[in-house]
Parts: sequence; structure tokens; C-alpha cells
Amino acid sequence: MDSALQAFRDRRNAEKADGIPVAKKDTLKAPSRKNNNRMQAVWDNYKAKNPDADLQEGETLIEFVWDYARHSKGKISDRSSIHTLDQYILRFAGMMKVDHGIKIPEKNIEDARQFLKGDLKEELSLSDSQYDKGFADWEDIKIIIKHGLAYDEHQYHDERHRLQLVFLFLLISDDGERIGAIARSDCYREEERALTYNVGITKNYAQLEY
Repeated sequence: MDSALQAFRDRRNAEKADGIPVAKKDTLKAPSRKNNNRMQAVWDNYKAKNPDADLQEGETLIEFVWDYARHSKGKISDRSSIHTLDQYILRFAGMMKVDHGIKIPEKNIEDARQFLKGDLKEELSLSDSQYDKGFADWEDIKIIIKHGLAYDEHQYHDERHRLQLVFLFLLISDDGERIGAIARSDCYREEERALTYNVGITKNYAQLEY
């Protein structure tokens, strides 16, 4: 093991000395990487049509947002909503910083967001509409948990799985706007931190009566 590790280090140091770029480890999780790749493809397409585009210049991001918004497809309206496009600007800036080390000036980002909410909104008749999202209150959640613990006849390989599902359900209900907001512990193993069993169970959890 020691010799293999040393061989790897020697090869890596030799590559650095020869000026060969050492591949940077991708720290993004799959959903974020997929989203970044999509934004990269949009930017590459725009850059092909505008080879001199420079995100350090004041109007470049505004022009990019204008072009993207014109061709965007919305789920409620013909084009993406103002909220969706506003989030896109912020995520695009994050993608450029993470993937390319390019920090778009904060003023340029804010100018693009103001342009979106002002002139561009008027020009393209952009909508503020968002989906109405259904929700469950804590009474609904108590009923579901009660069913899982007291009436569900499914035979688990281990009965603790039933309790683990209840815990997960409470965690998502109490701390996550959506399931994707709750991270699996193995996502953070390299950082030596993880969700623990005292996270997510708060005063909203009422004692169930059977």
C-alpha cells in the first residue's frame, strides 16, 4: 500500500513539474453537476454566437439573460417565470465560479437581476406566477405515522426499519421543503460530518395516542 501510494505521489509531482494539469476532483453531487452541465451547454451555445462575450464586462450578463429568457420555455406561461430566471442568474454565476474560477462582479449580477425584473419583464411579458403547492399539516402527518406504527401489516426484515421510516418522514416534514433538501449521511463522509438522530425532531412532533 505504501509503495503504491508513493508511486501515485511521485507521478502526480512529476505531472505538476511538467506543467500537465492535474484533474481537479469534482466535489459536486450528481444533481448539481447535471444542472451545471446544462447551464454550460447554454453558455457554450451563446459564446459560439458571441465569441467576444466577456462576463467581466457590465452588459455581457444582461445580454446573455436577455437571449436565454427569449428562448426559455415555461411550465405555466410561454416563457420561464421571473422567479425561475432570477434563480438561473444566481446559479449561473455559481457555476462559472465553481467550474471555471470566474467570479462575475456582484454589480453585474445585480444589474442583470434588475434588468430582468424591469425592462425584460415588460418586453417579454414575463410572469410572476408560480405553482400552487399542496401541503400537509401536522394533523395529517400524525395520522400517517399512526397508521405506519399501529395498523400497517407489512412485514419488514427488521422491525427497526419501521421506526427508521417514521424518523425519516418526520425529518423531511420538519426540516425539508422537499425530499431533495435532506442529505444522506454518506454525502458528507469525506467531510467527516453527517446528519444525526437529534436533527429534525422538534416541538412540532406531538405525542401519538393509540
